[in-house]
Amino acid sequence: MERLNSAGCNSVLSDNELENNSWFPFCVTATTLSSYSGILLSLLFIFYVLLNRFVFRRFLLVYVYGEHYSSLQPSGQRMFCLRHLGILARTISLLCVIKPAVMLVLFNSRWTDSYFRNYSITLGDMAFLSASFTSAFHIFELIFDDQLKPILIAHHLGAIVLVQAFLPTAVNLPATRVIELNRTIAMANILLCWGTLDAPLVIASYVIWILQRTWVRSDTGLRKLYSSGFYFTAFSTFFEVSAVIYIGARHWSQFSALQALTISCLQVLFTSAKTKVCNHMWMAYTSPLKKSS
Repeated sequence: MERLNSAGCNSVLSDNELENNSWFPFCVTATTLSSYSGILLSLLFIFYVLLNRFVFRRFLLVYVYGEHYSSLQPSGQRMFCLRHLGILARTISLLCVIKPAVMLVLFNSRWTDSYFRNYSITLGDMAFLSASFTSAFHIFELIFDDQLKPILIAHHLGAIVLVQAFLPTAVNLPATRVIELNRTIAMANILLCWGTLDAPLVIASYVIWILQRTWVRSDTGLRKLYSSGFYFTAFSTFFEVSAVIYIGARHWSQFSALQALTISCLQVLFTSAKTKVCNHMWMAYTSPLKKSS
């Protein structure tokens, strides 16, 4: 497949564009990732289904939590599995994307630079893998979590559509050349920022959800738990907005009007979802005797 994509990029890029050290590798990387987008998303979704059904529900959670888990109603067991699966999925996603985020944002590396020295895996490959882990879990959660709030449904749908729409756009890069290439790379940096900074908050919220139902039972413990969750959520939200504004300002002249509108609308949506979580933590903190549902 890579040879076919390479031949395609060779056929549509001009000689001057082929001489550029970044355009041709990015073209090959974008078209290759687009080819595997659907199958990878499907395989990861199947992986989550099998892990949920045959590992978490059958023995792992029973072994870890014992009677506490066994005594739950089926709906409670399902939510327990979802939260643990979410921690696993988002942790893997975060581990995959940390290095690309640091190298691309802080060290001005290229998406086509190697992730491991002397290996063909690129920073773009790992960032795409991270996005696929997250998108597959969003789909899984939309299907199996019947308690998902409307704002979070909109958040998940927006994230899925954005990631899946990015690749077909990238595949059309050679036809529109340099302007679209720069726009797409700038948009990819925004996506990288969202994916990296969203994961810690989601992981923390799931951990808090589990702790308040298992090992943290006292009023003092709950107050500390909710207080920590509130401040972490508030800081994460502020840091994400600041980072997106900073990266967006650096590339604003490269965005089309549609891209600028999309980024603005999605940032409002994502911030609203995080503000909802932040408000939930604050309300729980001020009413420690009332455990959140």
